[in-house]
Amino acid sequence: MDISFDIGTILLFFFIGLVAQMIHGSIGMAYGTIAATALLIFGIPPAATSTATHVAKIFANGASGFSHWSLGNVDRRMLLMLLIPGILGGAVGAVLLTNLSTEIGKTLLSVYLIAMGLLVLSNAIQFQRLSMGRRRLVPLGAAGGFLDALGGSGWGPIVTSNLLATKDQDIKQCVGTSNMAHFGVAVAITLMYTGVLSVDADWSPIIGLVSGAL
Repeated sequence: MDISFDIGTILLFFFIGLVAQMIHGSIGMAYGTIAATALLIFGIPPAATSTATHVAKIFANGASGFSHWSLGNVDRRMLLMLLIPGILGGAVGAVLLTNLSTEIGKTLLSVYLIAMGLLVLSNAIQFQRLSMGRRRLVPLGAAGGFLDALGGSGWGPIVTSNLLATKDQDIKQCVGTSNMAHFGVAVAITLMYTGVLSVDADWSPIIGLVSGAL
């Protein structure tokens, strides 16, 4: 990993992380979409973009997840049904992204982030609670983990929004469980990128994003 630091980059991504976390706090999603888009715009390669976003998410989602855990807002059975498939899906997404060429990865990631941005807006504008059986949690977690690893974003628009739209689930437990699962998935994806796939990450934007999110 690149362990050099640039104060200008740290400050820039501090404000990006701050804005992203404010929006995330308002609608329950969009942190990863905003952070990954900014990283890509400033020339960070796709795999490093996803890595940096997930390192930041460890702190952002960890703080939220453990807070919800202490308040009893985490459904442990639901957590496992999201977490385990999410980790497996995330591993597949990470391997796929690192095996794409930089140009193809940038194009794919750009299109994906536009789609995620539109999905976030759609979820924020249109909210309707529907029925969803727990058996759907496993594929939901797998899809969320895969897309999150692939683009640095996706868990909120895919997983959290679907849980919040489930009328037979408590909203606080949906948010708390999703955030706790996302924390675990973010840790696993980060370890996959940095430990297994040896992706280099620039710590300056990571420090900025983390500082802005806390």
